Amino acid sequence: MAWQPLFSVTVEHDFFSSPHKLCLFFSPDQKTEKLLRNANLLLRVSQNSIVVCFNSNDLDILESFRTSDENGLEFTFDVSTADSQFTCYTDLTQNNITPLYRNIHIAEEEVLASQGKIPLKETGAVSDKNIFIGGKLAIFRIIVSSEKKDIVQCKQYFIRFKSRETYWKYFFLGKVVGKEIEIIDLHGKVQFHCAGKQWLLPDVPATVFYADKRIPLRDWPEQHLQLRQKGSSGNKVLIKHLQNASTENLSKEMINGKEEYISAVYVNY
Repeated sequence: MAWQPLFSVTVEHDFFSSPHKLCLFFSPDQKTEKLLRNANLLLRVSQNSIVVCFNSNDLDILESFRTSDENGLEFTFDVSTADSQFTCYTDLTQNNITPLYRNIHIAEEEVLASQGKIPLKETGAVSDKNIFIGGKLAIFRIIVSSEKKDIVQCKQYFIRFKSRETYWKYFFLGKVVGKEIEIIDLHGKVQFHCAGKQWLLPDVPATVFYADKRIPLRDWPEQHLQLRQKGSSGNKVLIKHLQNASTENLSKEMINGKEEYISAVYVNY
């Protein structure tokens, strides 16, 4: 048998330094399951992608399915995950909504295909209150057109999720409270301002700093932050590599009159 790819779909995420860290599940709907079985198609699944293949020796079978539907071959898959932290590090514009992605107009695809992978377009949504109970992230639908050349010309599609952006809020506890300290971004992209003291408990004060803008969450953050103490003879580095925000300790606060996501970081020094 000579298996050839019909199309592929890859899911990407800005949060991960490697796309293969995404552990996803792809589930065909009943119509797609039937099409895969009856058209003798092969489904290959990895941690973040699928490839649908056809046997070149059975091209006539695929041709018969293609010509029986004037709209072409339609494939629909659910994408889900068992990662309970997905909602923490992902920018979700609407809660309890499953986004629906489709491949775009064939003329546009021809241009994009020559440049590499083709983005699937978010064209709607499905209301689903249990979206993250079952871990459903998205639904995507691929239509292989009724043109024969679109069967033998494999197209590579992708869906990209964006990382959640949060204001980083540092709580400094211990002997450093009361000292004149500052957070320095060695890359010079983010500035932090001191918001004074807050009491985590009646007898536990903390010096608080806020970032001046939202920062995307990453599994390996790009920020290189230092904690320094100001002095008459120069600034002293207290912590050379200050820990970055993680997916934990996520909350909401009012920032500049707007409710924003906050990533709290607790540092005892």
